[in-house]
Amino acid sequence: MNKISIIKKIQLGQKTFPIENLLSELHFNFYCGKGGIKHQVILSTETSSLLNLLIDSGQIDNTLLAKNEVDKLPNLENKQRIFPYRYQILNSEECNNTYLIVFDIYEYREYYSCTVYGVLQIE
Repeated sequence: MNKISIIKKIQLGQKTFPIENLLSELHFNFYCGKGGIKHQVILSTETSSLLNLLIDSGQIDNTLLAKNEVDKLPNLENKQRIFPYRYQILNSEECNNTYLIVFDIYEYREYYSCTVYGVLQIE
């Protein structure tokens, strides 16, 4: 895979969603920036990878993610983070766009959540 270029960040109405456990799937919907087409992606630990894999391979860097408001740069650079960032790529056939979804799944006081940090249209 080549170096990832971010075209734009997709605005989200909601970022945090309750889930049943750490292995749960979240059916996540968002609208693309091209014609308002609704996309659905299933986010889970099984269908995603650690974001550090993209960063370590040089395909994307923390500074670019911070500029696109995925999270603050100190948070992105923190290697000791308890809940690591995950990513999933969606290749949409409806609008011929590719999206990078950055999220994490975590537990806090026996409640589980999925936070979507950003949906980025990429090329």
